[in-house]
Amino acid sequence: MTKLYLHAGMPKTGTSYIQSCFNVNREYISKAGGVLILANRLPHNLACNFIDSDRLISRKDIYGLKREVDIDDLAKLLDKSNGFSKTFISSEYFHIANKEKLVDFLKRFYDEIEIVYTVRRQDELLASGYNQDVKALSRTTNLNWKNTDKVLDYYETCNAWLELGCSIKIIPYDQIRYKDKGLESEFLQLLDIAPNCLSELKPISNGEGANYSLSAEGVKLKLALNRKNMDDFKLISDFSRSELAKSDFLLPKIFSDSVKLAYFESNRKFISKFCEGEEIFGEEYMCLSQDAKVVDYFDWDPTEGVKNLLDYLICSYRDSQS
Repeated sequence: MTKLYLHAGMPKTGTSYIQSCFNVNREYISKAGGVLILANRLPHNLACNFIDSDRLISRKDIYGLKREVDIDDLAKLLDKSNGFSKTFISSEYFHIANKEKLVDFLKRFYDEIEIVYTVRRQDELLASGYNQDVKALSRTTNLNWKNTDKVLDYYETCNAWLELGCSIKIIPYDQIRYKDKGLESEFLQLLDIAPNCLSELKPISNGEGANYSLSAEGVKLKLALNRKNMDDFKLISDFSRSELAKSDFLLPKIFSDSVKLAYFESNRKFISKFCEGEEIFGEEYMCLSQDAKVVDYFDWDPTEGVKNLLDYLICSYRDSQS
């Protein structure tokens, strides 16, 4: 029996990048650290077999991944982990899986389970997740949130894993995202692989792990296309190369402040219990201005105020291409 490092996300914190890095360098990392890496789509297949929320199981991506590989076949693969001292499995879908059922299953193969979370500010994570849904899943609905939403409550999430007998490792995404090979370094260190191995990793080629985000204006344009049931890759591609596609997609300040306030006390407990007192979000996150205006709920349409303009531009572009 071995130790399992289960990288559960969060989504939009370099998860696709680290998965691609480990897939490309699977043999090298395995040899250097004595670690079995469950590669390619198999971690997603495993996670989706334990997603049982009525709201999620019918989602196209989850439904497809769940049916792709039988759970008994996945169990046979995990049986092979006995020949390694460690196993590494990474999928952001683990974050929304039924934790109790998943851990019960995994305890058949591992004596120790460490849950790894790469975390960032919740307001940025919410915006980034919506960006991804609009780009990759052709989402048409508004970005909505309630202050009772617990999906991004790091304290409650980590506590739930802890109560199931797992240990927790937190990696602060905001502090390492701009460092050269920062993510790779954190994960090699996690697996007790020597730092000098970092220079031996093969780079990820173009397209691998390229889970890029649309700009603020790009999200509006893609959302407008989605709502017309139009998938115009050339238009989005041309726009993404323009000077207009430079600004980051962020929540309006009132919504950003609302999200910060909603998770403020929970984050304080999270940092104290799971991060050894280190303020992983930084002073900017933990300090709210006294005059901050907040709401309990929002249902935000990013195209508000520019719908007619977007319709005109889309039609004009289509006419110019015909």
